[in-house]
Amino acid sequence: MAGDVDQLPSVGPGAVFADLIGVGSLPTLRLTEIFRDDKAVFNGDIGRIRAIDLDEGLLTIDFDGRPLTYETGELDALALAYATSVHKAQGSEYPAVVIPLATKHYTLLQRNLLYTAVTRGKRLMVLIAQPKALAMAMAVKQPGPGG
Repeated sequence: MAGDVDQLPSVGPGAVFADLIGVGSLPTLRLTEIFRDDKAVFNGDIGRIRAIDLDEGLLTIDFDGRPLTYETGELDALALAYATSVHKAQGSEYPAVVIPLATKHYTLLQRNLLYTAVTRGKRLMVLIAQPKALAMAMAVKQPGPGG
């Protein structure tokens, strides 16, 4: 079993991973660096496609001024990001973010998720919210171990 204690909590009921660790009967190991692959691209990193070489089967992506070349067989490690979730955006910043809040997604209306979302924008943050959804997000603190 593997998990990251520093990630946002699960969006479903309970906190299974935290509960299992909290019991103290499982051996644990704390990693200090987690790489997605040998190119040192982390979950949430955003890159821009700069070149496609169909003859050689290569794709060059620029990650904040750091160009990396991927072979066709490595492309499954990448995902296009027209929009992303707060969980995936954790640890990243963007020039601008738009955050929709609706009561329909009440399980995600938590103060820590709202804080994470609001602090992702470098220059601009737009919050589009139902007033009740915003009030719910402000009122609900992160669930602790056990729910």
